[in-house]
Amino acid sequence: MKKSAIIILLLIGMYGNSQTKDNASVYFDKGVKQFESNDYKGSIKEFDEAIKLKPDWADAYLYRGIVKYTLGNYKGSLADCDKAIKLKPNFARAYYNRGVIKSQLGKDDKGAIADYDKAISLKPYDEPAFINRGIAEDNLGNKEGAMQDFNIAIALNNDDEYAYNNMGVANQADKKNATAILDLTKAIELNPRLGKSYYNRAVAKAEGQDYKGAKEDLDKAIELNYKEADAYFRRAFAQYSLGDYLSAVSDYDLAIKLNPSDATFYNNRGLAKIKFMRFKEAFEDYTKAIELKSNYAEAYYNRGLAKNILSEYPNALTDLNKVIELSPNNALAYCYRGIVKGAMSDYKGAMADYDKAIELNPNSAQAYYNKALAEDKLGNTQNSIADLNKVIELKPNSSQAYQQRGNFKYKLADYKWALLDYNKVIEINPNNAEAYNNRGIIKNKSKDYKAAIQDFDKAIQLEPDYAIAYNNRAITKEAIDDNKGSCADWKKALELGFNSADIKIKINCN
Repeated sequence: MKKSAIIILLLIGMYGNSQTKDNASVYFDKGVKQFESNDYKGSIKEFDEAIKLKPDWADAYLYRGIVKYTLGNYKGSLADCDKAIKLKPNFARAYYNRGVIKSQLGKDDKGAIADYDKAISLKPYDEPAFINRGIAEDNLGNKEGAMQDFNIAIALNNDDEYAYNNMGVANQADKKNATAILDLTKAIELNPRLGKSYYNRAVAKAEGQDYKGAKEDLDKAIELNYKEADAYFRRAFAQYSLGDYLSAVSDYDLAIKLNPSDATFYNNRGLAKIKFMRFKEAFEDYTKAIELKSNYAEAYYNRGLAKNILSEYPNALTDLNKVIELSPNNALAYCYRGIVKGAMSDYKGAMADYDKAIELNPNSAQAYYNKALAEDKLGNTQNSIADLNKVIELKPNSSQAYQQRGNFKYKLADYKWALLDYNKVIEINPNNAEAYNNRGIIKNKSKDYKAAIQDFDKAIQLEPDYAIAYNNRAITKEAIDDNKGSCADWKKALELGFNSADIKIKINCN
């Protein structure tokens, strides 16, 4: 979605001031005037008449070619440029225009460069030719040649906004975003109404994760009538990244209206819709993306994840199988297929997928974590702990890994080490109610009732509807003969949906 400015020479009424004109010149001047008043078809008719009367007039062919280019008739425009050059072999402007057409018609950048070379050899200070040759060089991957041409254009005219714009685009494509932003800012200073430069600067800002700045630039680009589908698409992405999912969907809608055949637009709109639970519409978007691009692995992946969220496991598995068929080295796809298989109680299949994910990406903490859960389901809790050790090695501040390792150690009656893990969880995340509850259970087991009650108190403070914490505090209070307190906690636990508390109430609270 790279944008650069290509300049085409405009018609110049170079024959309009003549006092005596032949009939061909009269038609030529009429053609110029009608072009300037946007009557393109009428303009072509006048140039046709001029050419009939003067069939060897290179300028008439050149100018008719410009009108045809404006109408999108690139083949006709190219034919007229060819004729102009045949009639006038040193016609610099015709070589320049033919280079522009070749860039548009089949993206013949090599052919365009040859024409710009000729134009520059005939007219060495032709600044637009250097700009456009730089664009073609950049398209062919010759970054050094492109930058050299843009710098020459700036040396010829330090106030050329297009040269700065195109140099910024080249720098952005080369991942030099900070330099690109400086170039594009200069282009904007020279021409504050150049919407394309705001768009290009937004691209560079988004690459640097300055989504707020990117959105502001895209707002300005669109305000200046740069209402391309890509502008709305990129603004939608910026808004999504800023957490404004509703506005993102609105912009994806506009992008799709302008270009209904771009699969990426539908895929990304689906991602935004998922954020506010519009699952059916998201599925439709992912499906549309796949219809438009049958090998679109990312759309299959996203649809598979959404189906997993809705517990449609067989359908989710089908989509993730397709992702792996299309992208066999996609570690994340294996990891999520393992999750789906685990949800279907196929723990051995899940293990195989996690192993494959780890083989493809040995630093995948998520794969090790999920493998630990599957190992436990297969009765291999010691192996689970080894997997969680690896997660912690990769992510030393993963409170989730410490908490799960503490749970497994508790399951193996290794209370001392479980306690250390829960301590670590609380150190990393002091607002983790579950960690306080679990630590309270261990303290209760070691008969440190006061400390246990303090942990349950903290868990309930953090999550006032934490039914299990009320039940556990009731058990601890029962151990210290606080019958009134334990009954109050069991009643609260029952009220919150912990039905097992009912038996305790019947036995102890009558």
